[in-house]
Amino acid sequence: MKKTTLILILGLISSNLISQEIEFAYEFRKVNRNYSGLDSLIIYKNGTYFRKKLYHIHGIESYNEKGQWKIIDDSLFLNLESIKTFPESNNEWNDFERTDKFLIKRKNIIPVFHGIIYRKKKLKLKNGG
Repeated sequence: MKKTTLILILGLISSNLISQEIEFAYEFRKVNRNYSGLDSLIIYKNGTYFRKKLYHIHGIESYNEKGQWKIIDDSLFLNLESIKTFPESNNEWNDFERTDKFLIKRKNIIPVFHGIIYRKKKLKLKNGG
């Protein structure tokens, strides 16, 4: 009985830690002769996010980032806390601080860097919300 109770409690704790409810999922894809790229962003209901960027210009480069998110007015802010770059990082998360801003427009989010709006790199809502 004690083993069954312990297994049940551990199962509940691990499933809570492993599974996270997705609030929104966005994606940007571009492929042409000289460039291919993917930018995907998953926003979780618990206030965290995961983002993956993969691009191929002269070689394949990729990085993953995770951190906290918040919405203020019509803007989404991603507060980056850790980053993993490929192939350089040896599969380790490194501490990194940066805040990215996106404008929320209907079913898209549009990146804003140094006050410049990059409409061509908008991420489209895949599911959620």
